[in-house]
Amino acid sequence: MSSRSVVSIIVPVYNIEQYLDECIQSLVQQTYQKIEIILVDDGSTDTSSDICDSYAKKYKHVKVKHQKNKGVSSARNTGIKAAKGEWIVFADGDDEMSPDAVDTLVNTAIKTEADCVSGGFISYSDSRAVSIVKTPPEKVILIDREEALKNLLYQRQIANAPFAKLYKTDCIRKVRFSENVTAAEDLQFNYFALKNVQKVAIIDTIVYLYRRREGSAINASFTRKRMSGLEATESIMQDVEQNNNRLILVAKNRFFMEAVFIGIQILFSSVYKKEYKRCKTIIKRYCIDVARDGESPLAYRLIAVVAIINVDIALMMVRLRSLRGRNES
Repeated sequence: MSSRSVVSIIVPVYNIEQYLDECIQSLVQQTYQKIEIILVDDGSTDTSSDICDSYAKKYKHVKVKHQKNKGVSSARNTGIKAAKGEWIVFADGDDEMSPDAVDTLVNTAIKTEADCVSGGFISYSDSRAVSIVKTPPEKVILIDREEALKNLLYQRQIANAPFAKLYKTDCIRKVRFSENVTAAEDLQFNYFALKNVQKVAIIDTIVYLYRRREGSAINASFTRKRMSGLEATESIMQDVEQNNNRLILVAKNRFFMEAVFIGIQILFSSVYKKEYKRCKTIIKRYCIDVARDGESPLAYRLIAVVAIINVDIALMMVRLRSLRGRNES
C-alpha cells in the first residue's frame, strides 16, 4: 500500500445543523491530505443540506450526495457506492475526528499490512468539553480474521460502530448496511466486513470523538424497532452455522446478549409483553451454552448462570447494575 493512497470519509447527514460545521471542520483539517469527504444528505429539513453544499463549493475534495430520507444505513450505503478511495472511514455528522486520525490509521495499516484498523474513541455529552492530546500508538494488536470476529462478537476491543476504523475498500465494496434493520446494524455490517479481511490491527490511540446527545438514535426510548437487533444477531448466527461452525459459541453469545440488552429495557413493561417473552425464550435457550463457554466474558457467563435458575432475576440484576452505572457516570 502506498502512503499516498486516497482515503474516502463517508458522513451521513440528517438535521444536525447545530453540530455539522464542527464535524466537517475536523475532516478538512486532517493532517493526511489524500482524502475525499463524501457528505450524504439524507433529506435534511434544516440547514444541513446548505452547509454541505457550502463546503463542497469551498473544497474540491468535499463531495455532496443528496437523497430522500431513507435512514443512516441507506446514507452510508450511498457513500460506499460513491467512494473512490482505496480505504474508507466512516464518521457521523454530529461527531468529530482528531486532527491526525486518518494519518494514524493509515500509518498503522502500512506498518502492519492490515486490511482494517480499529482505533480508540471517547464519548462525551454536549455539556462536557473534551480535547485530545496527540499521542502515538502505545500498543498495536494484530489479529487474524477469526480472532477479529471473536473480538467483535465478544465485544472486546473492536466496537460495533463503524466509526474510528479504517477499512480497505476492496473488503467492504460488496458489503452493505441493512436498511431494514434499525438496531445492531453496525454490528451486522462489521461482522460481514471482517469476514473479508486477512488481518486487523487494533490500536489504543484516540482517533474519534463520539457525541452523546439527547434525541440521537442511540439514546432514544424503546420502540418495537429495537427488536430488529435480534434479527441482526440471529442473521450472524445463521451465517456462522453455514460457513464457520468454529465460531458458533461466539455467535450464540452475541445473540444471547442482544436478548439481554433488549430484555432489561422492557423488563417491567405492560406494553411489550410479547417482545419480553421472545427475549426470555432466547435467553433460556442459550444460557447453558453461554455459561459453559470458557472464552465468553465473565459478565456474560454470570448472567447466563443466573438465567439458568431464573431469567427474570438475571435481567433484574443486569438492569440494576446498568442503572447504578449511569448514576455514577
